[in-house]
Amino acid sequence: MKKLFFGGMSLLEKAMRIGLLLISVLLLLLAGPLFADTFKVDPDSRLQYDPDMHYTYLSAGDSSSAVFSGDGALLRSVSFRYRVRRPQAGAEIPVLVQIFSTDKGEIFHREIQLPAGIAEDTAEIPLQLSAEDGATFQMNISPAGDEEIGIGGTKSDGSAAIILHRDGDPAPVAAALLFACLRAGLLCFAVMAAAAAVLVKVRPSSMALFTAALFLTTLCMQYFTDMTAESAAASRMGIFFLLLLTAMTFLEVFFPDKTWLRPLLLLALGISFMFILPPAAPPDEAHHFYRAFEISCRNLFSRSFPGGAGGNILPAGIEAYADPSAVLDWGNASPLIFSNTALYFPTCYLPQALGIRIARLFTNHTMAIFYAGRAANFAAAYVLSILALKRMPFGKNILFIIMCFPVTLQEMVSLSPDAVTNALSFFLLAEVLRLCHEGKRITKRQFILLLVCSLWLSVAKVIYIAVALVAVLLPASLYKDGKTARRARLLLLLAPVIANILSMSYSARFIGDLTAGVSAAGQVKFALTNPVLVLLAVIRSTAQDLQFWIRSMTADYMGSLNLPVNPGVCLVLMMLTAFAVVDADAEEEQRSRRISLSLMLLAFFGFLAMLGSLYVTWTVVGAGKVNGIQGRYLIPFVPMVLAGVVLHRSAGHRVMNSGYAFWNRSDSTTESGTRYRLCDLLLLSLYVITAADLYLSRIRGL
Repeated sequence: MKKLFFGGMSLLEKAMRIGLLLISVLLLLLAGPLFADTFKVDPDSRLQYDPDMHYTYLSAGDSSSAVFSGDGALLRSVSFRYRVRRPQAGAEIPVLVQIFSTDKGEIFHREIQLPAGIAEDTAEIPLQLSAEDGATFQMNISPAGDEEIGIGGTKSDGSAAIILHRDGDPAPVAAALLFACLRAGLLCFAVMAAAAAVLVKVRPSSMALFTAALFLTTLCMQYFTDMTAESAAASRMGIFFLLLLTAMTFLEVFFPDKTWLRPLLLLALGISFMFILPPAAPPDEAHHFYRAFEISCRNLFSRSFPGGAGGNILPAGIEAYADPSAVLDWGNASPLIFSNTALYFPTCYLPQALGIRIARLFTNHTMAIFYAGRAANFAAAYVLSILALKRMPFGKNILFIIMCFPVTLQEMVSLSPDAVTNALSFFLLAEVLRLCHEGKRITKRQFILLLVCSLWLSVAKVIYIAVALVAVLLPASLYKDGKTARRARLLLLLAPVIANILSMSYSARFIGDLTAGVSAAGQVKFALTNPVLVLLAVIRSTAQDLQFWIRSMTADYMGSLNLPVNPGVCLVLMMLTAFAVVDADAEEEQRSRRISLSLMLLAFFGFLAMLGSLYVTWTVVGAGKVNGIQGRYLIPFVPMVLAGVVLHRSAGHRVMNSGYAFWNRSDSTTESGTRYRLCDLLLLSLYVITAADLYLSRIRGL
């Protein structure tokens, strides 16, 4: 028992750990009143904390309106946010509130008095109105005096942001249950963290991660209580994530073997995000759906319509993928244009098309078919990602953190071909490094697998030819003889290059329509005659946009770059990635300066290819910057660079020792790891915050 609790600590260390435990328990006892004030369940809190809130200032005669639909419930009251330019003590501000029904005209008319001397606040107006199911209502807010006031809104059309309070609304019940989960989850987390400090010899770096995880847990709890109480669905989502967080905390602390924990966490997050992200929220997902649906109908290549536009004739109702009641109508098929995805090679959509094809055998509902394509794409990407983790000989945490970037996960659960492309790039890199590590002769089956992966990546996007060529780096000693090695390398080099050229020739049919006003031939001519200006454009783009690339690669910009996430998520992800790189250590026989430098050079070549392709196809001739770059395009190159860094370090180089919290016995590179790996726990905390942001955007109708 003594060994279990103190693990051979010195007397001073024992005293420090026991003191830490006592302090933790004392803080928990004192934290009750504090957290009771912190986790406020206020139905109008979203009006107060919404980061997208802006104000439209109104004078006498002006009005701001909001439209809403009835659901048969009794409307108890309505709230809106306001500001006053010049608040004066003792002078109340009259405001006229009117509600009109499409069937009955004006059904509510009341003049209210806003409190005097307050510059900004939330006003709640009693209604006691019955909102008939299916009826449409319009609420008008206008100044009734000479004072100018600003009405808060979250949409670009200037409409007011309101919150309706209904009788019988399940939101308060869900919010109360969420409040209970907040306290229970925080209590469990804090007790487990304090127990871990006593039960195992943990270095300060590990305790810092425990503290960070506790802080992030508290932060994500506040997110849910701040902005989701008026939505029962959002509160239920908060309950789910907090229960998941508590369960993962329990697994982290009490189960030493976590070889199955990464797959479980990735699966739970993937399924959750699949339903959190509304249809077509990820970039170009609607057009990816049309292209995958087209292929599921055995039309592998899109039609070229007049003007070079790409698309096909698809059934009516396919554009209503967000409507649960919408069905496909093959009797009213019409042309649909999706040039930006028509240029993708058919193999990029095989998983999505298979899922859509199977779903069409059982249902004709557009939304069900849409989510079937999502599920099939996620299943393929998930399996490849797990296989990559299993095969990676070192730096598993590096690869896992990159897989868990919110942007990576968003792509994984969408209909985008990038889901399988990213996962396949992870798998190919892991397989090549594993073969180099084992040093055994490559079998025919392994060679065919490498060739298929390289060919698939080479036709996914022109820039990923750099990732496809990773297989060429295998040393000659892994082949039967020198002649076989030369032939194999030549095939692994030429086959992806030829496939890439064929894919580009197919895509060129639709690029002209995709980027109207941009001349690829003119841009190439300009680059050949002005190489210095082109180099300056590359340097300027990198210097000005590098921060945006990193943020849009990790978490800060979700959806089509229109769903902002708490910037702390990106910062902590970068710190976790840096910690994982420092912690990773390839064995002596795995090290190869040739492979290390080659991986980094290939990644750099891919980066230049990305700049070049977007400079030619998306940028006006002679422009001083490259347009169209998004951080998500860089995801396949990041593991290559970081693996190259680990391989390039001197043998035995390691900053952290066996007390570092990332270490665990399931990693092949760990000699004496601890039981408490907090990487998964920190990632989960970050995802609770990210999910809250995404779900709030969904309930706001973005």
